[in-house]
Amino acid sequence: MNNKLKLIYEGKAKKIFSHEDSEKVIIEFKDDATAFNALKKAQFKGKGELNCLITSKIFKFLIQNGIPTHFIGLRNNNSMIAQKVRIIPLEIVLRNKAYGSICKQTTIPPGTPLEEPLIDIYFKNDELNDPLLTKNRIRL
Repeated sequence: MNNKLKLIYEGKAKKIFSHEDSEKVIIEFKDDATAFNALKKAQFKGKGELNCLITSKIFKFLIQNGIPTHFIGLRNNNSMIAQKVRIIPLEIVLRNKAYGSICKQTTIPPGTPLEEPLIDIYFKNDELNDPLLTKNRIRL
């Protein structure tokens, strides 16, 4: 990354850097993988590149279908340029099989296929350990 660019934020999966244009940012995808709110960590070479390319394809699909996004374009295979935006602190987890926290919080064995996809919404806040949100809690 260019030495003139300032690191604005670093999370578990991405780094956000300043851009020459103050209305834009550079999003760099990391090869890091985490589980259980980063209690388990590993690195997988190429993960950042794969995540970046998949993410760019999703953004391009949304834009082609009239849904505005902050995506401007790829910078390289593991970073993209985006409009600077205010982030909504939510984490969306889509589950087709039971793994991780759903197994810790229920009696469902790991690897169990779910009859219907389960969408969990979490409030992204490390201090609160990313609590699960419900429809009623979202209204608060």
